[in-house]
Formats: sequence, C-alpha cells, structure tokens
Amino acid sequence: MKKILLIVIASLGGVFAISSSSFAKKCPRGMVPVKNAAKKVSVCVDKYEYSLKKSKKRSSRPLANVSFYECRNYCAKQQKRLLTHNEWVVACEGTKPRYCNRNKPHPVIQKLRDNKPWVYGQKNCKNPNNAWRDCMKDPSLNRRSLARNGDYKKCVSKYGVHHMVGNLGEWVHDFRRRDGDIYGRFNGGLYPQKRSSCDYTTKAHKLSYKDYSIGCRCAIEL
Repeated sequence: MKKILLIVIASLGGVFAISSSSFAKKCPRGMVPVKNAAKKVSVCVDKYEYSLKKSKKRSSRPLANVSFYECRNYCAKQQKRLLTHNEWVVACEGTKPRYCNRNKPHPVIQKLRDNKPWVYGQKNCKNPNNAWRDCMKDPSLNRRSLARNGDYKKCVSKYGVHHMVGNLGEWVHDFRRRDGDIYGRFNGGLYPQKRSSCDYTTKAHKLSYKDYSIGCRCAIEL
C-alpha cells in the first residue's frame, strides 16, 4: 500500500492527500531504476544495450566494436555515464543465462572454415594471424548471430534490464594497471560463449581495444 502524505494548507482550511510516489525521482524513458541499499547502488540503467538508433531501439541491433573511450563518449553525449563494475553486477541480478543469446558458433571460426574470401580493410583475413587480430573488428562477423534488443525477451534481470548476459560484452568503469599499462573490464560474456553469465568478466584488454563482441550500456544517478 502506498504511503500518503497529508499537506495542510491553513489559509485555505483544506486538507489535500498527495501520494509520496509523486515525489520520487523517475528514470528517463528507456531506462529502469536499479536500487540495492546493501550494495550502495542507486542508478538508472539503460533497458537495452546501446544502439545508435534513438527510436525503435527494441527492434535494432546494439552497437558493437566500441572501445572503452568510445563507449564513455557515447554515454556522455546523452548526459549519462558508464556503470561501475558493482552497479553492473547488481543490475544483472536475476538474469537466467539459459534464456540469453549465447553459445552460438564463433563467427571468426565460421569465416575461416567457409570457402568464401574474407577481406577486411586491406587484410587477408583467411590468414589466421590477421583473423584473430585486425579482422576481429569486421562488422560482418555479427550478421548471423548478434541479436536485436528485443529478441530474447526472457533474458532480463529482476530490475527489467535486458541482454546483460551474452550478445555483447559491456564496458564498465573499472581499471587496473599492469606492466605500466592500464587495462579495462567488460562484463556478461558474448554470444559465442557458453559460459556467458552475470559473473563472466574480461580484464585482458586495454581501454583502446575493440572488436565485434564488445558494446556498452549507460547509466545516470537515481
């Protein structure tokens, strides 16, 4: 039952009942509230993975092949920010991996096995050294298996955040220094990985790294 706040306006001699929910801050359209007092999380989180389309996001595919810096800039242009690792993990709670886009054939392996030529930029991607490096940025890798935002309706957290497991890994605001370089983190796994889950995290790449498997999601304070 909602609590009711009674405001007495003496000069008018009237009593007005106003629902306390009218004072609560709401998330912008396309975002959902994620709150966990014990873990000190209180944010609005994008319902879907980041897409360049401002409308019909549910039927569009998320943007892949983004670095940490690019993802951060996309969020900043909307007056948003990246989630912290802790916020991301909380927002993912309740997502059941079996309902998500994961464990698909690996697109690089598929490209190497078929008889069609594969060129990206000026690189011959049939050369494994190129395939697992520069050619990982080829957007055609996602044509078969990257899901649209609304495809896996049951791949949703208890807060209503979609596709946090599988599909694309998502950059979070988290850093570590190793051998004089700064490395970032992206979470959730990706569609070729069977082990993709809320606990799956990748910490092996620098902030400038990007490939077909990485996207992002934004947040603002609640």
